[in-house]
Amino acid sequence: MWRHQQTCQARDNESEGATACTKRCRGVTSCRWIFNSALFDVSETCLRELMNRMRDDRLKVIVLQDELIRKYASLRMKALHSKAVQKHNDVHRVSQSTRLMARLVEEERKQIPSITLDELVTPSHFDLVTKVARTMSTDKDEQSLNVGRSLGLVLSHVAKVKNGMALRAGDENRRLSASAFQQLYKAEWNFRVNSPAVKFMNAKKKEKTASIPLNEDLQHLCSHIVQKIKQLMIKLHKVATPHNRTWLAKLVMSRLILFNKRRLAEIKYLKVKQYIDRPDWNTEDADEMELALSPVDRMLAKRLDLNCQT
Repeated sequence: MWRHQQTCQARDNESEGATACTKRCRGVTSCRWIFNSALFDVSETCLRELMNRMRDDRLKVIVLQDELIRKYASLRMKALHSKAVQKHNDVHRVSQSTRLMARLVEEERKQIPSITLDELVTPSHFDLVTKVARTMSTDKDEQSLNVGRSLGLVLSHVAKVKNGMALRAGDENRRLSASAFQQLYKAEWNFRVNSPAVKFMNAKKKEKTASIPLNEDLQHLCSHIVQKIKQLMIKLHKVATPHNRTWLAKLVMSRLILFNKRRLAEIKYLKVKQYIDRPDWNTEDADEMELALSPVDRMLAKRLDLNCQT
């Protein structure tokens, strides 16, 4: 596809300043959209964006071939709704959960070739699933302690999805198999997978020493970030490039996190439109909100208003 893109007539609309690598990546992305549009049917149109974002490797092949993984990913993508209400990493989270299921299937195929996730979500394979989950999380040299817990949460949802698919198809044996797997999961997964990982995590936390940064270091970091922001603002007025915009956004987010470290997620997902359309807390309607603030927050709010006026 990317070789065809080098001589494709649709390249006439591209910008002249784009590099060869940029043009090739843009061509590969366009071809991906065309390929995924032909690959998925009407009921799985929401998977096109997920597959476009997912890396092309062996795990993606497993996702495309496994019916239950595709159904789970489709439901997760439908739950995100439109892009206007999505958070920055919502699609990435769905991609990671989907790839986690593909990793499980890949590990299971080392013992049972050509097995699918539908065949794994059965009572007869529950012991094998827990064994592989421990292998992926705690029973290895470089432990990934959150993998077992994440895998258990996704498996519980997958079992429910399989149950729903069986109800629609009228397959009673498949429905009973999914229900039995759910019962085993509720009874044993926490003891066999989650508890060992939690004990390892608590032991590692005790070994770490809590270090508090010095006030002088924070002031030095703050002045450095502010200086870089001013330099990028000057560059943006001269040449507005995506690289400068990205770095400016990262520096502003770092400055806000340094100022308000307790609410990292709010700052990370805050959009420019939300900041512009924020309420005016100096009006009479905001008296109740001001009373809910602590004395320190009230003092900081007044100080911020004074700085904005000056």
